[in-house]
Amino acid sequence: MLIMHAKNGSYAPCGHTDHPIAANPTRVLYRSSIDLSVFPADTRDALSRRTTARRAGRDESSFVYLKDCWRVLHERSALEGDILLHLNDKRVKNIPTALYHGDVEDHRTISQEFCKCARSGCVAESIEIAEERLVEEMLGEERDEAVVNTSDEYVEETLGKLAGELSGEAADETSAHASCQSVEEEDAETGEGPSTDAPGPGLSSTTNSRCCMKAHRHYRLVVKEVGLPLQEFPCGGILVWAIRDAVKAHEDAYKKARVMHRDISVGNILIIPPNHKNKKSTYQGLLADWELSKGLDDYKVKARHPDRTGTWQFMSVYIQDHPEAQVLISDELESFVHVMLYCAVRYLPHTAKDVADFMYHYFDDGVREAGTEYTCGMLKRKVMKEGVVTTRRDTRIIFLRRPRDPNAKPTVPSNVPKKDQHPINDILAPLLDCFTARYQLLDPKFNEPTDNESDSDSEDDDSESDDSSSQSDNPPVVVGDALRVQKLLLRLNSKRIESHKYMIKLLKKASYKKAHRWPGPEDRTADQLDPDFNPNKTPKTHEKRSAPEPEAQEQPASKRHRSAASRA
Repeated sequence: MLIMHAKNGSYAPCGHTDHPIAANPTRVLYRSSIDLSVFPADTRDALSRRTTARRAGRDESSFVYLKDCWRVLHERSALEGDILLHLNDKRVKNIPTALYHGDVEDHRTISQEFCKCARSGCVAESIEIAEERLVEEMLGEERDEAVVNTSDEYVEETLGKLAGELSGEAADETSAHASCQSVEEEDAETGEGPSTDAPGPGLSSTTNSRCCMKAHRHYRLVVKEVGLPLQEFPCGGILVWAIRDAVKAHEDAYKKARVMHRDISVGNILIIPPNHKNKKSTYQGLLADWELSKGLDDYKVKARHPDRTGTWQFMSVYIQDHPEAQVLISDELESFVHVMLYCAVRYLPHTAKDVADFMYHYFDDGVREAGTEYTCGMLKRKVMKEGVVTTRRDTRIIFLRRPRDPNAKPTVPSNVPKKDQHPINDILAPLLDCFTARYQLLDPKFNEPTDNESDSDSEDDDSESDDSSSQSDNPPVVVGDALRVQKLLLRLNSKRIESHKYMIKLLKKASYKKAHRWPGPEDRTADQLDPDFNPNKTPKTHEKRSAPEPEAQEQPASKRHRSAASRA
């Protein structure tokens, strides 16, 4: 728990008890010198994460960044504050500076306890636990008096609703219970289990391995830097600059502290603007939110959580397809590319007409496998496989230096003059080539020897065994050699994303040597994604829909592209 000193209004870690103020969780962190009116005193959403910037101390010009969240309880899950302190100690660049952190009293979630009981059929036990907790939490009253003051009708109505909900869940959760049971068996085999933190008051620990819901605990972290969201970049050059700094932070953490971030997303990269207080001459990118990071020494240990690690929209294709796989550098670098593309499509000029359609099918979509499991969506897989950013209708997306004239005719992407194309195209293209190479090499079909390669290999063997044969008698098989060269080039490209060096060099070159090519603030547009866009509301296929307005297509093509309707 964090304690605030009454004498000077400063923070102190737990254990420093010089004039502490420890009333309720809100006043633990804030005093009269801080604006209390804007701080959410309640915890309306116990399973969500809330980060807030607040003023600290009596100097109103001094700000810190407060992250208020609910962390997952697990015996091998380190606190984010401890991780940041470790990274700060190793002098990792471009990350937040941890000041104070700690759990907020004994605030824990109890949903997982009801879930366990309901799935094991002990609804009565759940009701009894809820009743005991309801009585115990009556403010400043004895238990017997609290029961009297709480009307029987109110208690029966509340607990009756809970009983109905739990009974319904118990009847409908057979398959979920089976999957949870398999996780429990795996934990039993490996000796792993849930967090060793003691359960909350009145909650039994005998059912800790019956439910997939995770226990959470209220946690707060204070860091020195107060940054802007990455989406508020003033121009495309600063976007690339900030991502470059974040990649350098990732490299530093990997090399100096042997830590992998494992949750690269648009929300985890911040921008620090230059000002006279921080004495910065230019913008700085900051890689934040290290709570899901993992030490390289722990990679041989079974995963702490059975589900995927990271943010779905920015996971690599490989991790979306293989949730049990360990996250590699190439997966993290691919996530940085997804972040760059996400911001560019929303806030930079380009030739795509339907931004919402692209955003949904590239970032939010998934293909259902084995009933409840999802793998990578078709559009992201297609872009990574082919190395070209396109829409679902195979129309290439070109980023532009400035917004198009709304009254101008639609432009065919291939006809956009080079002088009108945005420099970010020259960054995405070579990076996508590397990831395309990776996925081609991972494709088992691509690695199967072809007839030409087999014939070429047999002829090479014959030529080596026959000393009397000459090269003129055994000319090389052109097709086999071409395939070997192609695979060699693919391996070279794939090798580039096994470390940070190539991507940092590419981004650094764009930021410095080619800085004169970047447009100014004129390339920044308003958000092109419809504010009513809802990624969770997919179109209903059984309803009749009008045909989409055709986009400008490449000319000419010997084979006609299929429409979206024909592919559905």
